[in-house]
Amino acid sequence: TGIEGVAGMIVGKGFSRNILDCYRFIFENFQSDDNIYLFGFSRGAATVRSLSGFIHLFGILPVSRADIIEEAFDIYRIHNKEKRERKAKDFIDKHHTMWCKIKFLGVFDTVAALGLPNKWVSALLDKFIPHKFHSFELSDSVEFARQALSIDDERKTFHPTLWNKLSSDQHADRMKQVWFCGVHTDVGGGYPEEDLSNISLKWMLKEATAKGLIIYEKSPAYKKFIASEPNIDGIMHNEQIGFTGKLFKKQRRNWDELTNGLLCIHPSVLKRNKNTRNLQEPAYNPWILGFKNKKSEE
Repeated sequence: TGIEGVAGMIVGKGFSRNILDCYRFIFENFQSDDNIYLFGFSRGAATVRSLSGFIHLFGILPVSRADIIEEAFDIYRIHNKEKRERKAKDFIDKHHTMWCKIKFLGVFDTVAALGLPNKWVSALLDKFIPHKFHSFELSDSVEFARQALSIDDERKTFHPTLWNKLSSDQHADRMKQVWFCGVHTDVGGGYPEEDLSNISLKWMLKEATAKGLIIYEKSPAYKKFIASEPNIDGIMHNEQIGFTGKLFKKQRRNWDELTNGLLCIHPSVLKRNKNTRNLQEPAYNPWILGFKNKKSEE
């Protein structure tokens, strides 16, 4: 219902259920030669990242054993990593599973702390509706990972959950995190004006198809899905207006090169900065352009 949807938005209710629903779909349909592609935006991004961690621990359980999925998920909910991995190993030793790789994990602006308005609200609610057990790390089961990030969203507890940089022995193409113009929903999509969100969407589709995803661009569904062309001069929205928007404290996003690696921005950011015809007043000059060490990523 609408009330349940609001409750889910505020306290993360149903988050675990969404992970289980996604897992059950894969569980019921997966064949040994299938490739798994996972996509999500905002809390949906957090969902598929947590789902990838669940698959990493437990693989794809036998379709005849739907009854043990909840038991596996209870183990996944254990907050202590060492205990969780030990229990998972014991579980797998007792039950057959099919190990698999996740071919591609594509996310748009993963919300930290499930997007709760205040840290104290998150801490309080976690006592009654636990949600902090979810792991958003990039597991070894993910072959390729991509994240599109919002430069301009300043809601403090809406800061993105970033992946740490890859170790030196991993191929640089395995993981990319690229920054785009706009606030959270300008990057992930949802506004009627799709000029900016189609930039990040087309980037993600390009990255996924390069890793084997097949898309039928001439199909009516695709044309409806991407109804307009990207436009670097498109409208940039403000997500800190209205009652819910004002609940969030304001804090600029940031990037730590030591933890997250070399900062990477999409070329559209530089183009909007140089183009005085866009609808932004004053001229677009985001904080991210102040970083000395950065690269542009098509």
